[in-house]
Amino acid sequence: MNEGISSLFSQKGSVAEAAGSTQAYEICALKYAGPLRRKLVVSLSQVGWDGEIDINMYLWAIKSKGEFILMDTGASTTLAAKHQLKNYVNPLDILVRIGANSQNVNKVIITHLHWDHVGGMETFFQASPKFTFYVQEKELDFWLKGSMAKRNPFVRTCDEPAFKIFAALERRDRLV
Repeated sequence: MNEGISSLFSQKGSVAEAAGSTQAYEICALKYAGPLRRKLVVSLSQVGWDGEIDINMYLWAIKSKGEFILMDTGASTTLAAKHQLKNYVNPLDILVRIGANSQNVNKVIITHLHWDHVGGMETFFQASPKFTFYVQEKELDFWLKGSMAKRNPFVRTCDEPAFKIFAALERRDRLV
């Protein structure tokens, strides 16, 4: 291990202190469904063609000084039923449990546009006019403007209602 990295790991205190930050963050992994049984090859990319694995579905909340930044919106109730997600709870209901609401959340970061990450767009969009959604431009263009997303295997991971909301948001200042 190089000297700079080893000195970082040997420091006492929090990661925020090691990074020189005075602001504390709490990161919450919020399970909204699962387990979901799927082929191992889907999770490990070209490995485990005959195996299966159980996965759980999460979204994330980053809390600092009473404010929350959310990562992803989870799956919609419609797609949760279609995919037979066990133990599904509406992601907005889970956020209430940790004190997140339309008054203390204003940023929602979308990691990528698969159904289990953006399916809750409709409920999040309606939950607050304050929410601003952040997504990579190339990711958005691939799913909304490109032809490849309409082909297998991509089409199986789509959530058309969420995509319509993103298309509508493109014409407003709520999408960055």
